[in-house]
Amino acid sequence: MLSDLLINVSRSLTRRKGAIPFFFAASLVCTLTGFVADPTRVDVEASQVVTHNGVQIANNNAKVVPLVNGRAEAELGDLTGVNIETTNPNFSGTGYVTGIDSSTDKISITVNAPAGLYELAFGYASSSGDKGVDFQVNDEPGSGTLKQTSIGFSCASVGKFLLKEGLNTINIYQGWGYFDIDYIQLTPTSVLLPAKPPKVLVDDRATQSTKGLFSYLVDQYGSKVISGQQDDVEYIVEKTGKEPAIGSFDLIDY
Repeated sequence: MLSDLLINVSRSLTRRKGAIPFFFAASLVCTLTGFVADPTRVDVEASQVVTHNGVQIANNNAKVVPLVNGRAEAELGDLTGVNIETTNPNFSGTGYVTGIDSSTDKISITVNAPAGLYELAFGYASSSGDKGVDFQVNDEPGSGTLKQTSIGFSCASVGKFLLKEGLNTINIYQGWGYFDIDYIQLTPTSVLLPAKPPKVLVDDRATQSTKGLFSYLVDQYGSKVISGQQDDVEYIVEKTGKEPAIGSFDLIDY
């Protein structure tokens, strides 16, 4: 071990009285410079454990995967219970991850990214049919569908997620299993406000109150949520003396 080596070297060196022992000095330098055996690894947390479907999966000493044009290669992440293969052609990077067939299997990809909203996509292969995939972006769980592929790999968007400044971890779990993951792709995105519909009703005999209500709904569209009362309007009036401004009813009563 490194500590044993430093102790032996320290004992073999002569030093003046009061000098800092070599072992302590070397340890201090290692601590201050963040020296680790693998320069691509950093300590995210001393002991990070992710719980998925009631199963705790350790994620100690997470590896930071380079993010190149928004892409992080799955085979460079922290892998649990899975394998790296190169037999399926047209993969990205140096290989892809396969053997995702157990509830404890996991691909953990930690990237350093600016804060913002991103569209997340998986580069994948699923030759045996459509497959469901479970994943987690930091503390937010998600799921998606990977459509069947033939030869090579495809790309599937699985949603939009807010990333924090700095280190973010995407964990990919078994889901239905029996699919391969080549990479993850993060693309900066935004949410477009929906276009307001025209204030035109299909019924040209609509009353003024109906037109006014519809105009009000259009004005709120895309910016506010309006709550109303489903059935039981009479009960509300009886108990409160007030009538809801908006009521909805099931046509089965007619």
